[in-house]
Amino acid sequence: MPVKDNRFKTLCDNANEVHNHIKERIAKKERKRKLKKKTGQIPCKSYLQELMTKLTDVSSYLGQIYQDPFDEFSTEDYLTFSSGLRDSLQFTFAQVDKLLEGSSKNFDSSELSAFITKLHHITEEMKLLFPQGTLNQNVICVKPEVEKWWQENFPRRVIVPKDDFYKAFYDKHRRFQNDNEGVRETMAFTSELFVSKYQLDLFTR
Repeated sequence: MPVKDNRFKTLCDNANEVHNHIKERIAKKERKRKLKKKTGQIPCKSYLQELMTKLTDVSSYLGQIYQDPFDEFSTEDYLTFSSGLRDSLQFTFAQVDKLLEGSSKNFDSSELSAFITKLHHITEEMKLLFPQGTLNQNVICVKPEVEKWWQENFPRRVIVPKDDFYKAFYDKHRRFQNDNEGVRETMAFTSELFVSKYQLDLFTR
């Protein structure tokens, strides 16, 4: 599949490789079960199939994203997003591959479900932030007070570095400053490098 921005070419290829790895693993297990005349599905097959679907979705949207700079803010947002997305997805792909290397008897539905959920949120984030492939600068948080806070701290931005976000957050909510780890675990944003308006809006609904 053609990729509009070569920044994402490797990611697209990796997503497709993991997809094919899962497909091959399922086919191999089913052949073995057929030879042994076993009945029933292989462990977690439905989760593996759903994960394959999410990988296809991620690859498809990655291929559509490209930079069409409006100003310095959109350019900075794009670069922040692309670098953070690469790190997050590469880590996730590596985790899935590591899981697949083990025995299917040890496949954990909760672990596979976590991968599925993460890839779903990443895909939805790409769809909202890049609806036509380019950055959407008109993303609005549903709650007026959340939108107001974002505009006061990050005008003309839809993606900000994570450290900048938490600095502004603790300036507003000083009582949480001593529980930094707890706050980050509770918010559970998908990227270690940035926070988008999509992520904040999802958390605050």
